[in-house]
Amino acid sequence: MSRTRTLATPTHLLLALAVALGGLLIGAANPASAQVGAATTQAVTPFPERVRVEVNKQRTANRVAALGTSKSAPAAAQSWARQLANADQGLSHQPLRPLMDRNHWSRAGENVAYLGSKDAAQVTRMWMNSSGHRANILNAGYTHTGVGVATARSGRVYVVMLYVASR
Repeated sequence: MSRTRTLATPTHLLLALAVALGGLLIGAANPASAQVGAATTQAVTPFPERVRVEVNKQRTANRVAALGTSKSAPAAAQSWARQLANADQGLSHQPLRPLMDRNHWSRAGENVAYLGSKDAAQVTRMWMNSSGHRANILNAGYTHTGVGVATARSGRVYVVMLYVASR
């Protein structure tokens, strides 16, 4: 789940704008600082959100509406990612029917993967190169998502992405 912080006063808004513009100006003049800025943004954006953004790029490129973040799917995805990482025995899917009933989803799908590092673009590429995973990503019937991630003792990063639609 992502949080949004609202600045309370016009002074804060002006300060934020000045900092943002200053960063853009510095980044435009100095490619090295632009790279640092991109790395910093990636470091502060939670990995599950980066996966959702990458998947939504694929959806919009294929003229499918972007997925919102579900209230309940992130916790379910996180729980399954944690179970996969704790077992560290490869990939399997969780039973979706109990989740659908409990959360009042009319449909649900799931993509799972493991990687050597937290690379949102890589996991999205892997899924897009697999017909079943690609079908989940591009299914217009899904309206919301939740992403879970957990790292096993072996270093494998397990990623679970649930695709859902509410009743």
